[in-house]
Amino acid sequence: MLLLVAPEQEPVQSTAPLFTERCPAGFPSPAADYTEEELDLNAYCIRR
Repeated sequence: MLLLVAPEQEPVQSTAPLFTERCPAGFPSPAADYTEEELDLNAYCIRR
């Protein structure tokens, strides 16, 4: 027996949030100790 199911004409809207709060995941980056100011390529590539 083959049963065909059609999608609903008007889908039900849900107002519940997907995530209620943030959770820390993973581990801190070892490179975070070496972060400095942003790299300005103009200072390195353009002669003045």
